[in-house]
Amino acid sequence: KAFIRRALSEGIDAPDAFANQLTDGRYREFVEVFNFKRYGEATTIFDRARQGTIDRYTRQLLEEQEGARDPNVRLALYFQRKSADVEGPFDILSDKALTQFMYTALGLPAATSAMNIDRQADLLQSRIDFANFKSPENISRLVTRFAALADATGPVTSTSALRILGGNLTAGIGIDLMLALQRTRLGA
Repeated sequence: KAFIRRALSEGIDAPDAFANQLTDGRYREFVEVFNFKRYGEATTIFDRARQGTIDRYTRQLLEEQEGARDPNVRLALYFQRKSADVEGPFDILSDKALTQFMYTALGLPAATSAMNIDRQADLLQSRIDFANFKSPENISRLVTRFAALADATGPVTSTSALRILGGNLTAGIGIDLMLALQRTRLGA
């Protein structure tokens, strides 16, 4: 309680404010939305505080519910939410879920994680244009690619990630063909 109280009471306007000194940027973001130092009691009447909280809660609930059905869907939704904050390879490598998502989307084996961290960063840097992470269209294409590869290489589930995410394969391969390939590969 004291930690959060201090962050909220000091705000973020001063460069030496408590929230600005923390390495975890989520505290600064939290104080930015709930800036009691700047706005006082009126802080909670702003739409960014009320609707933003509701939107984040709803998104988190969606990730958990869909993730309970298919972990790949949870990874894809998590990536969609976090992708705007990714600026380089270490932003991915510092997050286990983002690493798993990217390695799957790039078709890299799980053993890649055993490589030296700098080599992993170089590998990601050579395969990803991080500027594309700011484009919703590029993120959508990457999620569709992830879903297709995750479905093709993972166990067949009753609800594929591709169907839940509503991905369409514009390369000319339909979802029925992808499912047939899965079944063939697994000997089903």
